[in-house]
Amino acid sequence: MTKHTPGPWAIDFWRSNATKVINIGPECKFGGSPILTVVASVPVAYDEYSKQESANAHLIAAAPDLLGACEKALIDLEDFRRHAHVSMELKCNMEGSYKAIKQAIAKAEGGKE
Repeated sequence: MTKHTPGPWAIDFWRSNATKVINIGPECKFGGSPILTVVASVPVAYDEYSKQESANAHLIAAAPDLLGACEKALIDLEDFRRHAHVSMELKCNMEGSYKAIKQAIAKAEGGKE
């Protein structure tokens, strides 16, 4: 499988005439090569990005970091769940987290959710 573009990813918000643009990619701050560009036509007087557009852009830009954190957490959980001294309640909670992280990593890597 082909690997994703390595992070960190940055965000450019910019506006030109009646178009607003969001670029996301490595070292994207008004340079680099975006991996994702969102373009929207807007009224000429409109000059702001919605809170939702900004939040979505930040979530997408954080994707490589979130994947890395999940991969590390999965390694730690795999090590921890091998220990027999863990209470049953903690083990049940940990299993839910373990499965959720495995599913998130598989989804991020283009596998089955």
